[in-house]
Formats: sequence, C-alpha cells, structure tokens
Amino acid sequence: MRIFPLLLLVPMALLYAQKASHTLDGDIIDSITGAPVASARVKLGSLYGAADARGHFHFDNLSPTTYTLSVDHPGYLAANPIRIGAKQSTVRVPLTAGGIIYGVVTDPNGLPALAGVGFLVLLFEQRPIDSRSLGGQPLPDGKNELVKVGNIESPDDRGQYRSSLLAPGIYYVGVISQRAPDFWDRTWRSTYYPHALDVASAKAIQVQAGAQVRADVQLISQTGVHVSGRVTIPAYDPPPGTMTFTNVHLAPRGAFLSRSSGNSGIVDGRFEADDLLPGKYTLMAETTQMSADGAGRDQKPVFGIQREVEIGERDLSGLDLELQPLAEVTGKVTFDAGCAAGPVPVHLRGGGMMGVQEDSVVSAADGSFAFAAFTPSSLFISAGAPGMATVFLGDIDITKTGFDYPSATPEPLRIVIHCAAGGGQ
Repeated sequence: MRIFPLLLLVPMALLYAQKASHTLDGDIIDSITGAPVASARVKLGSLYGAADARGHFHFDNLSPTTYTLSVDHPGYLAANPIRIGAKQSTVRVPLTAGGIIYGVVTDPNGLPALAGVGFLVLLFEQRPIDSRSLGGQPLPDGKNELVKVGNIESPDDRGQYRSSLLAPGIYYVGVISQRAPDFWDRTWRSTYYPHALDVASAKAIQVQAGAQVRADVQLISQTGVHVSGRVTIPAYDPPPGTMTFTNVHLAPRGAFLSRSSGNSGIVDGRFEADDLLPGKYTLMAETTQMSADGAGRDQKPVFGIQREVEIGERDLSGLDLELQPLAEVTGKVTFDAGCAAGPVPVHLRGGGMMGVQEDSVVSAADGSFAFAAFTPSSLFISAGAPGMATVFLGDIDITKTGFDYPSATPEPLRIVIHCAAGGGQ
C-alpha cells in the first residue's frame, strides 16, 4: 500500500506554509528636506533594529502576520505607529525635526533671573478652539486658544531656559513669578514674552521644523490694589461630625500667568485680597462641608457664587457677596428620529478653585441624569461619542461655550444625540 507516504505530504506542506517568511525594507527620511535620517531606532512588533547611514532598515524571516512599526530619533518628533500588513514588503517613514525655543529671563532691572528663587517658565501652543478640551485660553480672534504644553522648569543660574522637540506651530512663552519676598520684590509680575502682562500684548513665536528661536523675557514690575468685602451664606447647620469653611478666589480673566488672590479665607464674615492688578476678574466663592476632624475627608461644596468683577487702579472695598445653595446639575438625553435610544455616558467638566473637576454618569432608562453639586465655575458637558451630541440650556446651544454654575435661573440641560457626527448643528 502506497497511501501512507502520500498522507505525510499534506501536513508537511502545511507546516512549510506556516513557516513561510517575508522581508520588510524601509527608508527613514526628513519630512522637510527628504534627506535620509541615519541611525534611527526602529521597532517592528517585538523586534528591534536601527537604520543605517542611508536611513535604510531591513527585517527578514517575518511571520505572515500584521505588525506595528514605530520609529524615533533624538531631535525628531516620534512618528505615529504604522500598521504593516502581512504582504507589505516596503515602507517609507518621514520624521519631522523638532523645533527649539530658548532664551534668557531677566528681572525688571535687566539682571538674569536666578535659579530656584520663584521663577517658572511655561510654554503654550496656539490651537483651534476645541470644546472638548479644558483649560484653554481663547485668543481675541475667537477661533484659536492657548493650551499649556509643558513646563520648561526654572531658568538656570544664568537665567537661561530651553524647550526642545517642539512640533511646528505657533507658541507663547510666559514666566510665572511664584512670590518669594525673601529674594525679590513682590511687585515683580508674571510676564509673557517679551514684556507683556496679557496675551493680547504678547508676541507669538512661529516655530518651523528643526528651527531654533530665541525668546528673551523681561519681567514687569507693577504695584497692585487691595480688595475686600463681606460674605453672607444661607442659614445652615452642618450635619453632626462635619464643619464648613468658606473661601473666595479672584482669578484674572484671559490670563494664564497673572497672579490671582489665591484662596482668601473668611474672617468675621469678611474677605481680603491684596496686590491685584487692574483688570477683569472671575470671582468664585464657595462654602465647603468636610469632616470635623480637619483631615479634609468627605468634602463637598454646599454654597457658592461666581461673578465677573472689574478692578480699577484704586483699592476696592464693599464687594459684598451672597452665596446661594449649589444644586445638582440635572438634565435629560433625547435622540434624533431614527437613532437607537438607550443609556448614554454623560461627562461633566469644570475648573474651579481647587483645579479641574470632572465626573461621569450614565443616563437612566428615561434619559434623565444628575450630577452632585460642583465647585462654582464654567461647566462643559458632553455625551456619547465625540461630535455626536448637541447640548442645550433652554433654547441656547452650549455645546462649545459651556455654562456658568451656579446660575441665577437654573434650568435642566437637554442633550440631543445624533445618528451622524455633527448632525443637527
């Protein structure tokens, strides 16, 4: 019988097919000049390699499967991972050289800022306004905002700073003056490049791929004014085992850098804030309930207010505040005709005295949702997948603008879910 040897040929053929391999050749180039990028690091799945002097790399004995290719090189922005198909044999990977912003920070007298005495250099990138981001500062053009992209840390002992690996774009540099009276004058202000107290007067920095741009910042010296007033809260008996405290915060509008009053505690029903520059401010006041042991456990806001205040060149007294109860943020989710209804994740974001605050819930079977009280701030709400919902407060579309909380005339929110991104807007 000759059948048995023939049967052996079938599994052997399958085994050979499974072991069949292929190769991948790639070239790494500068995205602007087209020149080869030598010695770049290359990772293909779990395999590691490097480009040669011509920017070329090669992998062989690859299994017939899909891989993820990653490439990086010092001085270049990391390339986005590339999906390599089972039959793909060549690939071309462009890398973009990172830009650099550097410079010297000097005090109002022109002397280099000393390291470790209260200076911190910040970097902001200009981007199109995105309602899904939190903390961006809108620019006067109404189309773009500044987004903090990183700290450059304190200048060195010669006042020098440097930030590298920057993507091509438009940037702003600012120096925060973290008050240190033992070292320098408290009238020295946080300053934007080159010598400005606000973004409108600051100078934008255009960074090209691989370019080095110098941006020296000289701090501004300017005295401020004193602001005070009385705070009134509704009658309230804290539950057993808890206590309350009230803080007032004045934050400059349209400025990342300008110093605010910080948290001003209440003494005998009054608050005081010193050394504020003239301008427009957002005032936020909040009464917080917490555990009576002072450990800060179980904190929750119970009363609050948010209002806009304009401060002039003279001291301001009599800024009286009446706080109001902080209610739940409620609303209902509905669906466009033809959309499949169901529970939807709803996300609420705000930025108050304690920083960014966020919470998420899932709408009930009838579409209703509720969030516990938030810190007074501007709140932004979203639902479902990005771009698939429009949010209304009454008849006003607040998807991109958000809404002030607490509101003098609170209304339930209404969220409309669309079957296609951007529908109904």
